[in-house]
Amino acid sequence: VSTQSTWGHLLSVYFFSYEMILSLLSDQITVLVETTILLAYGFMSYKAVDTDSWKDDAHWLTFWLLYSFLQFIELFLDIFLDSLCNIPLYREAKIAVLLYLGLFRGATMVYKTFGKRAIQTIENKVKVAAENPAVKEKLTSVRQIVAQAGAGRTGQKKE
Repeated sequence: VSTQSTWGHLLSVYFFSYEMILSLLSDQITVLVETTILLAYGFMSYKAVDTDSWKDDAHWLTFWLLYSFLQFIELFLDIFLDSLCNIPLYREAKIAVLLYLGLFRGATMVYKTFGKRAIQTIENKVKVAAENPAVKEKLTSVRQIVAQAGAGRTGQKKE
């Protein structure tokens, strides 16, 4: 075995490990930044509740509504795409979206442009489906099962 090939092998392992460590460190930094942004937004939401203005309350409520929707979509995309984190600059793009939605009133604009109409459409479809006699019957039976389960847990019978 030549000394040159041994050093070449050691260097390739070193650089692979170095790149891997940088990649992992980068992922951890973006997770830390994202978590810090969300904590700051939580504090801003808390402070907005204490003001007399309803506009900041509406903005932060809209932000959290959109954020929860994005998290829900991300869950399913992550399942079907195997891992969103493997997409280059995914986490950085997510941070940019969070900053836009929270700090630049993007949540309010996105909601007014797309969200309100989409939610109203879904709400109308749910109302129509809920008026279906078969659906009403299933909902009634589910309510009864939940009531019985609650009564069994507390030791009281609910009627």
